[in-house]
Amino acid sequence: MKSASPLFLVLSLFAVSVVSLSALKLRPADQSVENNESQPEATSNAIHSGNLVIFPKVVDLGVGIPETGVLRKIVFRNTGRENIEISSVRTNCPCHMTNWSEAVLPAGGEMALEVDFTVYRGQYVAQVMIAAVQDGEETIHLIDAYGVGSYPNEIEYEHPFFERRPGDHLVLPIKFTTEEKPEGWDFFYKRHSDKESLPANEAAILETVHHSDHYVSRLQMTIPVTEDSVPKYSKILITGKKPGLEPITCQVVVR
Repeated sequence: MKSASPLFLVLSLFAVSVVSLSALKLRPADQSVENNESQPEATSNAIHSGNLVIFPKVVDLGVGIPETGVLRKIVFRNTGRENIEISSVRTNCPCHMTNWSEAVLPAGGEMALEVDFTVYRGQYVAQVMIAAVQDGEETIHLIDAYGVGSYPNEIEYEHPFFERRPGDHLVLPIKFTTEEKPEGWDFFYKRHSDKESLPANEAAILETVHHSDHYVSRLQMTIPVTEDSVPKYSKILITGKKPGLEPITCQVVVR
């Protein structure tokens, strides 16, 4: 058997890249994926290399909670009459774990690889690199896995900083993610000079988009400011509260 090619060594160091997920339909992260001969993934969403078939070649990780795991199955199938050696399976990050050890895929046989992908916040991509040997030649195959990490209820300011402008008010754009339809929430703010949080009377949800298992809303909040209440390089604490749920908060840095 030939040693691993230089290309494989480069791929094994591959870093996560940013991609657009707009065209990808995502399952909820806890929905299991089973691959079998009746699934279209075995042909349309598959890698075909000689007598080796690997599917799916694009893995749907769905929407999950960050820092949790999503288990997915990748199937190897040998359609030929000679054994195929699966010499190596690696992921682009040690945080994604596999159950694999070096193995031989017999003629006409099928094996399943389980990968426990770690969920990251926001849109993310993970990759699995598979080295297979057929007729003494080693080839590298790349599996892409896409997902979105989102907390059940979360509020976040859409920019890391807010530039002060002349006037006596700040208008803050807020991104608001909820597990259920965003009804019954109250919003509060706490400026540099405030001893406790104050109700945000001028807080309005501009739009709400329903995803498979959560809602994302655009919230606009207007709060009064002075040089004393919000000096430069101070923070404003934004809080969302709903009866029966833990409050959610974010900070806005004013400079």
